[in-house]
Amino acid sequence: MLRGWASKAYRREQQTPMKLLAWLTETFIATFGITHPRPEQEKAANLIIGGLLLTFLVAVFGVVGFLVFMISTR
Repeated sequence: MLRGWASKAYRREQQTPMKLLAWLTETFIATFGITHPRPEQEKAANLIIGGLLLTFLVAVFGVVGFLVFMISTR
């Protein structure tokens, strides 16, 4: 088990992706005017909204990739 400053640095490093996800979902909520979740629901809301955003991005890249493929094989 890590102790002292190494433990704190490890925990801070582990929280970075969650902070990014929280920032992205907070931006999404603020942009679209969605009601903010209660503090006990924030983690679940972050994961759900983050999952939806990831699904949307994958779908967009998939459609663009498919269109490029179809155009290039013509």
